[in-house]
Amino acid sequence: MRLNRRYGLAILFAVLLWTLGAARVSRAVDEESATEPDRSDDKEKSDKKKEGLPLKPTRKIEFTTDEATWLSLDVSPDGKTLFFELLGRLYTLPIDGGEAKPITSGLPFDSQPRYSPDGKMIAFISDRDGADNVWIAKADGAGPKQLSKDKQSIFASPAWTPDGQYVIVSRQTQLPWGAFELWMYHVKGGSGVQITKAKPKPDALPDQWFNAVGAVASPDGKYIYYTHRDKDFNPYNVTYPLSQIVRRNRVTGDEDTITNAIGSAIRPVLSPDGALLVYGTRYEAQTGLRIRDLNSGEERWLKFPVEHDDQESRYTRDFLPGYAFTPDGKDVVVAYRGKIHRVSAATGAARDIPFTARVSRAAPVAALTR
Repeated sequence: MRLNRRYGLAILFAVLLWTLGAARVSRAVDEESATEPDRSDDKEKSDKKKEGLPLKPTRKIEFTTDEATWLSLDVSPDGKTLFFELLGRLYTLPIDGGEAKPITSGLPFDSQPRYSPDGKMIAFISDRDGADNVWIAKADGAGPKQLSKDKQSIFASPAWTPDGQYVIVSRQTQLPWGAFELWMYHVKGGSGVQITKAKPKPDALPDQWFNAVGAVASPDGKYIYYTHRDKDFNPYNVTYPLSQIVRRNRVTGDEDTITNAIGSAIRPVLSPDGALLVYGTRYEAQTGLRIRDLNSGEERWLKFPVEHDDQESRYTRDFLPGYAFTPDGKDVVVAYRGKIHRVSAATGAARDIPFTARVSRAAPVAALTR
């Protein structure tokens, strides 16, 4: 009996010691927490620093080229400079040709540049924040600013409004899957304004959706021309035409179809005075450009063939690469067959704009982890 009592007292004494020790540890932790500075702000700052592309380059690829495929370009308002994309870089080039100068760098994939009406800014698509979005920057690439803030969308063919205050772009959500719709973003920020809706009604099935791709605003700002493609992604067993060029009144929202091309009508571009429309179309197995007088309705082939179009694929970067009129409206600058060409709007005669570009890309290598 005494032995059991001794064991009981020993156990009770051990429990008391453990309780006192735990209390001291808890008090010490509380005192340390009270004196330790709050680092939540530092954590938020650290998280902000981690935003963007997390990949680290492990090697560099360098070469010089004088040709490129699917090269989107634009002409500066003063007619002196070309802007084009090459392997995720943006380059400037004298209008008569020469050595191209890269104005963007790093891992991001930058594409589809467009000059602002005054030539002081550019709009382009970039994944430099980790996802495709619309960006603007100064014409030399300085001061980039993100306009859209999407995490799961595809953007294509940015274009400026004539007042230089907005960028119109085709936007396609990925989660949930959607069709291309036209959105407009103000250069000072905001969440954007939706222009077109892919679904004619909220419960419309994908076969009833339509895509709005490659918008361009008329010089007077009254209209938007874009490619209207019925249905969602339908690459196989297609029957032409798949799309036509639509003109939309920016005030009333009224639309009228202005082409009736058997091989579809894609990628509209307007002359500086708004009198001429150039668009791409398919003839048999090849793609060409047609030019249309919007006043008389007369049209003809401008150049055939050119770069093959993307009508039977997902057209994530539009149906054709970007091209542009010169400021005087006399020529169209377009890339095809690996080169940049200056095509006469009057005769269709073309001459090369030679270029060389030094490509230097830092490339990450995916690592396998267990």
